[in-house]
Amino acid sequence: MREIDQSLRETGNDLYYSSDKVSKIAMMAANEMGIPPARPGSKPKAKKVSPPRKSPVPPPSASGAARTNTTTASETQRASEAAIASINSIDDLENFLDKEIGGTF
Repeated sequence: MREIDQSLRETGNDLYYSSDKVSKIAMMAANEMGIPPARPGSKPKAKKVSPPRKSPVPPPSASGAARTNTTTASETQRASEAAIASINSIDDLENFLDKEIGGTF
């Protein structure tokens, strides 16, 4: 656009002093770049913007004691079997369920 403006001034073109010089120069520059003029009444096409890609969220890491737990699966299973074997009443069952799964169902 600066080149066009400069050439208008150097050649003494009347457009250089025109009130709509900016829009005319913009049209000339668009023509040089191969951009077609907008049609009256038509809306300009907006570029489709793809949503940003979400990066995968890593699973939460275990906190302090959970990382250093040395209880094996077989020890946990034996403890659960012993607790089940000691259930002798409904109250014992409710207490076991509260401890294991957080409530009675």
